[in-house]
Amino acid sequence: MLAKTIQELGIRTVLNLRGPNPGDGWYDRERAATLSTGAVQIDMPLSSCDWMSRDQAQSLAEVLRDAPRPLLIHCFHGSERTGLASAMTRLLTEGQSLEEARKSFSWKYMFFGLGDGVVTLRQFQQYENWLADNHQTHSPTRFMTWLNTDFKPQSPSREQWPYDPYPLVIRSYPAQNEHSLAQKPNAPESSRK
Repeated sequence: MLAKTIQELGIRTVLNLRGPNPGDGWYDRERAATLSTGAVQIDMPLSSCDWMSRDQAQSLAEVLRDAPRPLLIHCFHGSERTGLASAMTRLLTEGQSLEEARKSFSWKYMFFGLGDGVVTLRQFQQYENWLADNHQTHSPTRFMTWLNTDFKPQSPSREQWPYDPYPLVIRSYPAQNEHSLAQKPNAPESSRK
């Protein structure tokens, strides 16, 4: 099913926000389907109940900005982590407004702003508040400036861990052949900031 969707839509990158889970059936099937179609699989372990660390936020922005398009983003429910990544994609896109980005947190996408998942919205709201406090309007450059200098993870956050056992980003590339939609850059299979 996923392979067919990737082919029909011409997807070049699948961004999995649940992180790598080798040995779990869903993950092994997803990765195999993605790579078999010539698309790139990017795994990023994000939490819907913890704030991103600064490194995670910057790495996610980099992936969203640089991944080959079209890009398919998913988490478990497709509402909280995916909502945050979708909002960030809009914030990084020229011509998209703060209001458009906020629409990523909508009941239409099964986001209800309850429980643990409310953390994803709060991260977005921190940027909204920073703009208001500084009498600024949104732009992709301003968003990146905020992310690199003024984003302050609240508690709980991955930044509070005594050590970080997970890579921030793992990229898997398909075997290069005439059917491949993705171009493999000169980069390692996995990277860590």
